[in-house]
Amino acid sequence: MSAMDTTEAWESGRWRADLLLRIVRLSADHTRIARQGYEGYDGDGTEDGPRQAWLDHLRGLEAEREQLETVARSAGVDATEIADARALGLYTQRLSVRNAVPDNISRQSAGQEFLLEMLSVDLWNLEHMAMLHAARADRIATGRWTVGLDPDSIARFQHNMEVRRTRVVAMADAIEVSAAEAELLWGPASTESWGAHARLVEAYDEATLAAQWTRYADAPPELPMPPYIPTDSATGAPLTRAAAAPPPIREFLDDASKALSARFIEVAVGDGDGDGSAIAEAIQAALPGINASSQDFEVSTDTTSSTTDTIGGPEPPAHHTGTDLGIDT
Repeated sequence: MSAMDTTEAWESGRWRADLLLRIVRLSADHTRIARQGYEGYDGDGTEDGPRQAWLDHLRGLEAEREQLETVARSAGVDATEIADARALGLYTQRLSVRNAVPDNISRQSAGQEFLLEMLSVDLWNLEHMAMLHAARADRIATGRWTVGLDPDSIARFQHNMEVRRTRVVAMADAIEVSAAEAELLWGPASTESWGAHARLVEAYDEATLAAQWTRYADAPPELPMPPYIPTDSATGAPLTRAAAAPPPIREFLDDASKALSARFIEVAVGDGDGDGSAIAEAIQAALPGINASSQDFEVSTDTTSSTTDTIGGPEPPAHHTGTDLGIDT
């Protein structure tokens, strides 16, 4: 497809992207203001005035968003796209452990800016799933895990990780992620993001970790190719390609395990008693986690950016063979 065809494809979807971005921003504003509470609102001078003014503001934002969603549906925008836009506004305000998009990555087109933000949300969730797996593997290896997960749950979790990576690949292709941007998003420069995930998961008790795992395993199926990505009518692939693809799942799992081990050492250094014993204990505790990372996770090792062969997405396993994660259930 020529550069002119690509430009025309983006321009034809500009109105759609503009609508979706407005939904994103209204959802984000509603979430941010709801979290802030009613302090700072003047109200009508009565005791309950500030709270009422705050609630009125929230209702106004919600009504405006719902009206835009109605307009979008009547204009033929897919319901999945609208739900994704609403969720993006929620996620960008709630996932405080990581900025939705690194400050020095942006796009001029409203459509591509929307895809960049959606990519970052899927990437955050993919990283978090990898960290959940690393934390669970470490706790099993060190005798700190008692919750059983059924084989089907483990298989679904793996499948959903693969689908999320496929989505990230597709969106990276669509916005033509450069090599430099890839370094920030999933390369060596993403170390800070992994550290944030490790700190977050470290605070989970066993029940919370198991609940988070189950939430991701039981999540409604995602489309491997998001419907708002401009694609070639003949191949179904994105019109453009990224300069560097996201790594395979195996590398996400390895990075998560390394970040978790580094966090153990960081805590020991910060909380050590000066004789080095806490550091030694932390390193020893980290070793089983390193050994229980991705080598038993049966995943694709494809590192290309092409999504042509995965448009339909990986099929969920008919039954669990016991080798996907290599973890006792």
